Amino acid sequence: MTISGELSLSMAGLKRAPGAPWETGPRAAMEWAAGLEYRAVQLDGTVAGTRARELDRSARRDVGGVLRRLSLVMSGIDLWIPPTHFSSPGDVDRAVAAVVGAVELAADLRAVVPGSTALVCVSLPAETVPGVESALGAAAQRFGCVVADHAWPVRENGVLEIGVDPATLILAGVDVPLAVAGLRAAPASARMSDLAAEGRVLPGDGALEPFEYDAALSVRGFSGARIVDLRGLPDQERAVGEIRRRLIGAAG
Repeated sequence: MTISGELSLSMAGLKRAPGAPWETGPRAAMEWAAGLEYRAVQLDGTVAGTRARELDRSARRDVGGVLRRLSLVMSGIDLWIPPTHFSSPGDVDRAVAAVVGAVELAADLRAVVPGSTALVCVSLPAETVPGVESALGAAAQRFGCVVADHAWPVRENGVLEIGVDPATLILAGVDVPLAVAGLRAAPASARMSDLAAEGRVLPGDGALEPFEYDAALSVRGFSGARIVDLRGLPDQERAVGEIRRRLIGAAG
């Protein structure tokens, strides 16, 4: 069996292990992904080299140039700011500014890398400082971008789009395919992750049945990239090829 959608490799959560193919930064991570035949990547908006506030217009063109040279498209930007920053009056302004910056960066890269998606992935707490969601929604609208909230349960106000991270749902005791089928709208972002007693594991090694999940996404109307999420995996370099082999039958 193979999944029905394109795979994108997330750069978020890569451990800075000596000798890792991505050790020198985002450019090396992109080259690594391309060498493994991934055609899409999810940038990490929290690290030097792809952090919005550090990139002027020239630097953004350089990032776009690397993606084009490697025949990669951007499926979006991961911005895993601690959720508590959106509920803390002392942190919320910086957190909102970071998301707005990532939204603008995603829109800029979409303009220079054909086929890319202006998507920013976040996870908000159950209760935020008043005005956070409306501020993020307004920024997304202004730049023609999508902000997808990967928190569970899904917010019902519809201000932000829905993101699905199976590991998060499993931790909450939820059946992932059933949860996807019951969403109020098709998700804007869907990740490939799994959870077992020991923590995050390769898709299929925990509670997730990857192909049932993929089928539920398709039925619910999601046609975007399935984002390979390496956060928390113990051997990320090996995991990348193994996940690709499991999901699309390629050696990777």
